[in-house]
Amino acid sequence: MYHYGLGRDMWMVPTDSILAWSKPPILTSSQWFFASMPLYFVAAFCTKLSLILLYLRIWPDDTGTNRIFRMGCKVIGLLLLLTAFISVLTLIFGCNPISDAWRYANRAGGKCIDRVAAGYAFGGLNVIFDLIVILLPIPRMIALKVSMRQRIGYVFGSAEWDAFD
Repeated sequence: MYHYGLGRDMWMVPTDSILAWSKPPILTSSQWFFASMPLYFVAAFCTKLSLILLYLRIWPDDTGTNRIFRMGCKVIGLLLLLTAFISVLTLIFGCNPISDAWRYANRAGGKCIDRVAAGYAFGGLNVIFDLIVILLPIPRMIALKVSMRQRIGYVFGSAEWDAFD
């Protein structure tokens, strides 16, 4: 898609590429972008959900504080699923008619949500869930009965730092 101009300065894209990309049988770059937005949110939230599931596997179900921790993980996981579902629906049905989402000219007379506000809202939720997923296991790691050097190594070396996307 870089060949057709996605991610490039519009003045650096040859006119032939723009015209070839926007012919009716082929999807336009705006349609490709519209299709990729929900996929991005699903991928971002699935990454966080996979870390939550990893936490549930690492710390087994037993009495005491692990039970509270596991309940917190399950609640955060459900909130992640709910947020991803709402985000995808908002992105897909944010314009009425839906085709106005990829039309920047010759719109069908419908209405769209404020895309900038939606972007800030989804980005803010993404950052909040990143922080929650990263901070969630730190008390468990600090409580390990190992030296302070090993605890710091566990915190910084664990897969949870890959949650930033």
